[in-house]
Amino acid sequence: MDVRSKLSKEILSSTAVIKMSEMPTVLGDKTKIGLVMQHLLRNAIKYQSERPFMIEFGAQQEGNFWVISISDNGIGIAPQYHERIFAIFERLHSEALYPGTGIGLAIAKHIVESHHGEI
Repeated sequence: MDVRSKLSKEILSSTAVIKMSEMPTVLGDKTKIGLVMQHLLRNAIKYQSERPFMIEFGAQQEGNFWVISISDNGIGIAPQYHERIFAIFERLHSEALYPGTGIGLAIAKHIVESHHGEI
């Protein structure tokens, strides 16, 4: 799944500059891993800040494993909410302020953990 083409409307309507380093080929369900990337990119776009907005994808090998990172300079998440945001239907902001269901990050976490990873 080409995540950038899947989210092309959202990307074009945002002010985001997306940088992507070379990504590794990993073993796993291509569709599900694509969904993880889609949910994370969609969240980054949704919670952008007022400043020039940057999203960066990266990968670093650690032993036999890859650490895939997606970082942005959006509004951020206070440390006390880091676990809560991955619970299904948990939201930190009102539906009026940021529309959504509160399931995207829960799905991403489930997929990553089903591939024996951590998020």
